[in-house]
Amino acid sequence: EYGKLDRMIKYAQTRECRRAYILGYFGDQAARRCGQCDNCGIEGSVFVKNQMRFIDTEQGQQIILKALSGVARAKGRVGKNLIAQMLVGSNSEKVQRAGLRQLSTFGLLGTFRQVDVVALLDALGRARLIAPREIEQNRPVLDLTDEGRAYMKMPSPLSLDLSEELSERVRLHGQALSAT
Repeated sequence: EYGKLDRMIKYAQTRECRRAYILGYFGDQAARRCGQCDNCGIEGSVFVKNQMRFIDTEQGQQIILKALSGVARAKGRVGKNLIAQMLVGSNSEKVQRAGLRQLSTFGLLGTFRQVDVVALLDALGRARLIAPREIEQNRPVLDLTDEGRAYMKMPSPLSLDLSEELSERVRLHGQALSAT
């Protein structure tokens, strides 16, 4: 049952063609983009979705490095939400119990909301810089990938699947856009 739930979550989060994804689930490996679903881009669609956004500022790269450092410092002990809480500086009991308050990355992304850091971690996962690993049934933790370690050694401009607002906040080192 957990496997079915996991496949349903992956379906909901996929950026692939939904029709091709379902056909692939049922064994049709030759399925192609349909051009009609929300991910293929229905003309006049009311769906609001993220797009690949280029994080090309040094400040934005620093935000990405801070998020990756948070994952690295957690050493594969905790999941995405606890890492996000630690990065924004939450004083929750779970953060305290896990010993995350003592890490050098605690509060480094304090100018962001927890939901934004979760979205950033999701985007870093889709970019294959971090990956979940299940340590117990239905208990995933986050680890850096080889690509994530390489990025930490040599940061560079990066395309991430983020909302326009969040990508601009990342590019501007957590500062909100001024309303003019």
